[in-house]
Amino acid sequence: MSWFKIEFDAYQNAYKNFGGSFITNPLVIKIMEEIFQIETHYLAYREENKILLSVAVWENWLAGSKQYLIEKKKRYLFDFGNAEFILPMSKEFRGVLPFKCNLISKVHQNQITNIEKNSFKWCIAKPHSEFVKDKYSI
Repeated sequence: MSWFKIEFDAYQNAYKNFGGSFITNPLVIKIMEEIFQIETHYLAYREENKILLSVAVWENWLAGSKQYLIEKKKRYLFDFGNAEFILPMSKEFRGVLPFKCNLISKVHQNQITNIEKNSFKWCIAKPHSEFVKDKYSI
């Protein structure tokens, strides 16, 4: 059980194998790295020579973390809102994620043991009537 440094191509392969969200997409991370001029490190977690999880990090934050960009005064260069982090992770992974992040997806709640619950709720779609403050009748 250990974390080790990997190259971008290995991260890209993990993303291809395990999936992820928009904010963890290797191409999105590369674009952010260029725009923000932030050095990105790629790490993987393995057990018995099998990679179970790969991450891209900026210092001790997952790459793409809004709070990191705020701290570095780079938030307004590119704003992804409250991006949900779905990591390139095998279903077999169970353990601690030793990096900071704003919003780890609930799909990882049974795998990452140090996720803090938050009150943020996703709303994919709602009826127009819930958006309208004043309701008009015709």
